[in-house]
Amino acid sequence: MIVQVIGTVIKKTLKSVYLDTGSGIVLEVFSTDLVLRNLRSDEKVTLYTYFKVKDDGMELYGFLNEKEREAFKILISISSIGPRTAIAILNIFTYDKLLTIVENEDINSLIKVPGIGKKSASRIILELAGKLVIKKTENIIFGKNFSDAKEGLLSMGFNNAYLEEQLFKLEKEDPSMSVEVIIKRVLKGGK
Repeated sequence: MIVQVIGTVIKKTLKSVYLDTGSGIVLEVFSTDLVLRNLRSDEKVTLYTYFKVKDDGMELYGFLNEKEREAFKILISISSIGPRTAIAILNIFTYDKLLTIVENEDINSLIKVPGIGKKSASRIILELAGKLVIKKTENIIFGKNFSDAKEGLLSMGFNNAYLEEQLFKLEKEDPSMSVEVIIKRVLKGGK
């Protein structure tokens, strides 16, 4: 796995940069508009990279810091989001802005990305909520049904902080909710 590249910028295109690594190898690294705008010809740069192997070839994606690379990896882990859509999202939103969008369930912001409609935005927010660390919270003590629901949702791969936030809201709404209803509501993003 190629996780970092250090090289000199020899060429930029609309979607990528060519880096001379100094070892006789020139790499094409795809990136966001922000990264590409900040790179200058003949500048030595360090990019945190993600190496994607596809049926028809290989692509290298580069970012200025590890946080951006992590956001990219999380985005492409969502079904139906490929590297190009992930780059389109990161062209508009930083990692921190994505956290805010997910936390506020802000579908209207996400549909600003070309190719993402309301239904896709809703699904993306739901899937991101289980993967992005939204807030560090103290462990909250829930009633039996909510504790059982939390255990089941954790086994599905949901993020603990996200679950505690959602379960806290739901328990405030109706403390007598059944486990099944709780799980369905969390899967629907608390609705």
